[in-house]
Amino acid sequence: MHKFIFLFFCLIPLSVTGQNDWKHWNSVEGNFTIFVPGDMQEKIQTVETDLGTLEYHQFFYQSTEENPENYIYMVNYVDYPLGSLSSDSLELVNTFFEATKEEAVASVEGELRYADPISLYDFPGQIWRIDYNDGQAILKSKSFVVNNRFYSIQVATSKAMRFNDKMNQYLDSFKLLN
Repeated sequence: MHKFIFLFFCLIPLSVTGQNDWKHWNSVEGNFTIFVPGDMQEKIQTVETDLGTLEYHQFFYQSTEENPENYIYMVNYVDYPLGSLSSDSLELVNTFFEATKEEAVASVEGELRYADPISLYDFPGQIWRIDYNDGQAILKSKSFVVNNRFYSIQVATSKAMRFNDKMNQYLDSFKLLN
């Protein structure tokens, strides 16, 4: 079995402009659209792995409001080499999701609160929530494997705002372009 690497993108302070301007945002290269509260920024990181060189794409919007409902909105994707990860290999995908959740929990020194299988069209996915920062912050994620591409859609917020509508609006708005 191949060893997978999941790079969890750190939540770092960023200077981002544009607030409260919810709009559809597309990534043609990423083959997705999502409804976001402002302009997305992009960061690309190249990582050497056992599977070869992988290019991780991260798109994010971080609110500049003093007390935002959500701190940051992110979409990440990476293409794995053909044959190493495929959405039609459920055993491999389930193992991949388990490793991904474990790595995400470890990266923020958090605690997994729940995880459930979901799907996007007919592609397998997972939804989970991690509490971190001594339980004062929440990271909610939806992830999917579409053929050999892995997508992760995430929102970070405070414990007090864990049930806000904008979080779910964002997570539920992710769609493939074709």
